[in-house]
Amino acid sequence: MFYSFFDHNCCPKYWTLIHCQLNAYSLSILITGIIYKLLTNSHLRLASKLNINKEKVEASLEAELKSLKSNNYHEIVSTGERLISVLLKEYFSSSGLNVDWTTGYDLGVEIKDDVISRDCSKIVKKNLLEKFFEKEVTPIVTGFDGGSNGRRLTLRRSGSDQTATFLSYSLDADFVYLIKNSRGIETADPKIVKNTRNIPSLNYDMAMESSNIQFEALQYVKEKEIPLVVQYIEDPKIKTIVDKNFKSSGIEFLGSGSYSSNEFRRTELIF
Repeated sequence: MFYSFFDHNCCPKYWTLIHCQLNAYSLSILITGIIYKLLTNSHLRLASKLNINKEKVEASLEAELKSLKSNNYHEIVSTGERLISVLLKEYFSSSGLNVDWTTGYDLGVEIKDDVISRDCSKIVKKNLLEKFFEKEVTPIVTGFDGGSNGRRLTLRRSGSDQTATFLSYSLDADFVYLIKNSRGIETADPKIVKNTRNIPSLNYDMAMESSNIQFEALQYVKEKEIPLVVQYIEDPKIKTIVDKNFKSSGIEFLGSGSYSSNEFRRTELIF
């Protein structure tokens, strides 16, 4: 195509530059196509494992995968959240639940300096009430994404914790659960230290000191004294309850010394 415009024998430097740009562009298109196909196939396989009709989700998955062509980094990295939300909606709907999914960005979550701004809590609450709760629809909300000035942004690692506690803050929730692949809050990082133990109860400041939960995420629940339950996904009985009514278990966690040796006793919360 470019031969009709350029004589590459006369200006080899320019032709080399154009040729390299074309190769880079073609390569990026090829890589995007491969990733697109891999993501589509992996999510369709997951749909099959969940007994979800592929035809019901395939068009929605393809629509969300268009974000891979975006020049917005945050649009691209949040694609996975939206893809899994498509499957979750169909899975719960097929189980008879009235659910729908949305993004933090579409709810009006505003991110400033990598933190969700409290200023947007009223609009987020309004959107949740009008679009979901007043229609008796349970929302599935993507984690760690929001926006600023009409542009999608994402939070750093563990931003989904911040999304969850911010939504509970906005709704004045009675409690919030964080379901994780760790055994609640532990005495140390199990990836580094062997034989760690679960800590059954902590107050908000102690949980902040433990560094297991994002600091900003804990600030929202602490401000409104909303109980936070950090639960182990493989065994729901293993959890840590973070609230103002701390009862010591006598367990040490790294860097914090030892608390009172009183045995941990509390009535299990039923939510």
